[in-house]
Amino acid sequence: MDENDVLIHMSEDIKKCWMNVSDISNIQDKWRRVEDSTITTAIRICMKLKGKQCYLTKLEQDDAFKFGLVYDEFSRLLYTIRLAYGEVESEIFSDEELSQRFYEKDIPALLELWGSCSLISADLMVALLIDNWNSTDDHDDLAKSLTVCSTSCVKQVVLSCDLVQHPIPDNIKDSTKSTVFTVIEHLTSACDSLVKIVKCASCMEEDHSAEDAILNMITWSLYGLNYISVNVLKPILVGNSEDVEDDLKKYSKSLESLFPLLRQLLKQHKLEPSDDIDSKQEDDSQNKEENDNKNKQTSKSKDKNKAKEDQSVEKTDEEKVEPSQPSIEDLLKTLEKEYEIFTKEFLGSGKVSICQEDPNGSDVSLFYRPEQYREIADCTVGSCDMKDRNDWIKDLPLTEDQTLVSDIYIVRNGPLKTSSDVEIDFIVLPVANSAERQIQVKVNNGGSWNDMENVQQEVSEAKTHLSFKVSSMDAFIAYIDNPSESHEILPQGSTYTNADNEEIQVKFLPDIVDSPVKAHIKVVQHDSKEVTSYREKCLDSIMGIICLSDAVEIRTDEEVEVKKNMVVTVRMEDNPNTEKDSQLVVIRYNDTQVQVLDKSQCRITKDGTNFKVECKGLWSIAVARVKKIFLNMRDSLKKEFLVMSGKVQMCNLMTYIDDSSRDMSKGGAMFWLDFVEKNMLQEDIEMKLQLGFIEVKNSRSKDLAVKQNQTFDLAIEGQIKLTLSNGNGQNFKMTYLKGADNHVTIPIEVKRDQEKEPFATFKLSEDGSDTPIHVVAIPVRDLSELSSDDIASRPMIKLNENNNARDELKLKEEAAKCVLAHNSLMELSRELSERDVRKLSHQLGVSEDLIDKFKDQMDGDIVRTNFQTLCEWRGKTGRATMVDFLISSLRTCGRSDCANIIGQVRSRQRGLTREDFNR
Repeated sequence: MDENDVLIHMSEDIKKCWMNVSDISNIQDKWRRVEDSTITTAIRICMKLKGKQCYLTKLEQDDAFKFGLVYDEFSRLLYTIRLAYGEVESEIFSDEELSQRFYEKDIPALLELWGSCSLISADLMVALLIDNWNSTDDHDDLAKSLTVCSTSCVKQVVLSCDLVQHPIPDNIKDSTKSTVFTVIEHLTSACDSLVKIVKCASCMEEDHSAEDAILNMITWSLYGLNYISVNVLKPILVGNSEDVEDDLKKYSKSLESLFPLLRQLLKQHKLEPSDDIDSKQEDDSQNKEENDNKNKQTSKSKDKNKAKEDQSVEKTDEEKVEPSQPSIEDLLKTLEKEYEIFTKEFLGSGKVSICQEDPNGSDVSLFYRPEQYREIADCTVGSCDMKDRNDWIKDLPLTEDQTLVSDIYIVRNGPLKTSSDVEIDFIVLPVANSAERQIQVKVNNGGSWNDMENVQQEVSEAKTHLSFKVSSMDAFIAYIDNPSESHEILPQGSTYTNADNEEIQVKFLPDIVDSPVKAHIKVVQHDSKEVTSYREKCLDSIMGIICLSDAVEIRTDEEVEVKKNMVVTVRMEDNPNTEKDSQLVVIRYNDTQVQVLDKSQCRITKDGTNFKVECKGLWSIAVARVKKIFLNMRDSLKKEFLVMSGKVQMCNLMTYIDDSSRDMSKGGAMFWLDFVEKNMLQEDIEMKLQLGFIEVKNSRSKDLAVKQNQTFDLAIEGQIKLTLSNGNGQNFKMTYLKGADNHVTIPIEVKRDQEKEPFATFKLSEDGSDTPIHVVAIPVRDLSELSSDDIASRPMIKLNENNNARDELKLKEEAAKCVLAHNSLMELSRELSERDVRKLSHQLGVSEDLIDKFKDQMDGDIVRTNFQTLCEWRGKTGRATMVDFLISSLRTCGRSDCANIIGQVRSRQRGLTREDFNR
């Protein structure tokens, strides 16, 4: 077995190790496994890697890839240990026996794992960057993997080893005295490893592709060193310092060599420590010198009364005395300050960024300092689950003038509570004129929604980034506010003039109302850039409307009887020469309907780029130029207007199958159903393909006009079962948000049931409706037989739609009785061999033991055994779905000839005869 094989096998062994722990459901058993074997195994792996890396002479691209696999799996192992500890932490310190074992056994073992992991990560990082760097993707990835591994081990030891928060009980202090040697040993090892990394970083050229990785490793390693020194070493040194003087000298020497290297690295990156921190250090050093001088003066005054010969000896001794060494307490204080300086400069300058990203892949990041990790370790920030989205939307305190422009982000395992601010960075949905509009952020804290101040906004052509700082929250959203202007409509008439553009007006004629009415009026601009891009990508979606004006929206708090007309002036860049056969139309709308009026139905007057529209009723008004041919297709124009104004999105419901999740033996698969905007369809298909998601053939829905926040029901039917419960049976809720993640994942397995259609069926309907608007029906046999590329949706027979369908169902039921009659089944029994029936029984759900019993009862007669098996499956009566199931099962077993014959016989409303098989 060569070197490469060993690394592959090692990564597989590590994977088995962490998976064995993850598979244990009982948290006490899981932690016992970690205590008894997993930590020891992890340390042993470190030793193996250390030995392998010692003899490493060259790190080719293939080697870098395989080492990367090993360190990736090792990081997952460390993460698994960390999770197991988090689950049982409270029980450890409430149970005396568990607590004693933890202090005596687990803490030393975890510290050893930390020291060992620090050593191997540092050694390979140095070897990689100094002697074996080739600037390939695999070398870059290995550097990142080493950083992640080193960081994971620091996170593990930081969470589990804290003798300040959980001091050693007095009754076991004697039995844990030896732990102090272990602590110092591994602190020294970790410090030596950090010295290596800092030296390596100092030798790297500017803008090296691995610079981020190594600076992150240094930051976390320095934090781990400082944390263990303060929270483990300091408490355990009390009463034990004299026993470990020699060990402390080694650690002190290592620390003294580290400090100047850190300062050198700061200078190399042109980062100078701030004056306040340096002044503190200078004051401390001056105080230390003054204390030393006072001690010397005191010593000299005492020696004046001694004999002369003693004075000469004293002088000789003074000449031999070396400068006093700093105490371990002073060095630990210096370590804290050096950590503060390093992180303040590198994190403050942006050269090092420590962030937690959503493991589910949403576009949100949480930036924090290492010392905040303990406060955020258990929680993640990301999009809320689809099943909860509708409830969150109902809870949002947004007015009619405020529009949600982000997903709804929540703190999982929250709330988020930190002693100092963390920074949240996320991406919002496309917003018209986003550079000119202030997007606002609302944060939910303890159930109360409040606006955030000092939200930073960074706009690019493709995306808009928002960031804000917070120390406590449960959820957050982004929204834009397009406030309406209040206007009082008077019986004698009144005129509204837009504050931003005086040419846009609404004139309410006299006697339009009987009494004063308060109206809310605003101008709504459509995103012309987005519409242009949409036209280019979706040529068939906007074909009738050539250009569209801004809209003037008018609403009142209550219904109003309108007796006279109003005149609305809107603005539109119009060029009638762009399309010869075109015409101006008025589009008027409200919350429930849209109407398209031509010049015979509504008066339009043009004055340059201004258009005056006179109509009756308090409608929202827009003007459009359309192709004349579309005046006979007004429903199409209405839909195009809704799309252009952003009131609906044209989407397709896409059905993907996760190729990596297939289990052919059980017919198991993970389906991914997703609302995808039509203009993003091709990009989505290509991205999903890269992730191993394959579109199910014939499964794409027709174009659906979907509103923001619209909710749909997704029902799962057929001969399948969900392998993970969604808490709502076999039904899902899908609530659409523009530009957000609009998918649900559905893990299924085939579950044979002759009472159900032999399909895996997904039915989409509008919320509260029983009529499906889209159906995907995948034959269950395809899930067990076909590759993901070949799986396709098939049309299902639509039943119970009208009287003809009911009659057809009745005929199918009568035909089923004929096909499944005893005489008919006997003819089929004669045609099938024993092997055929045994294969068929697996599909039909008849056990092998029962078939053997029938065979004994029939004295080995195969035909009668087959007949008894079929009768057992059929039961007392036969139904139409059972015939479909029998046909499908026969095809699965390789007897398509019999399946075809049964299908033909059923269509003739009769049972099987001998002649059917003799043709």
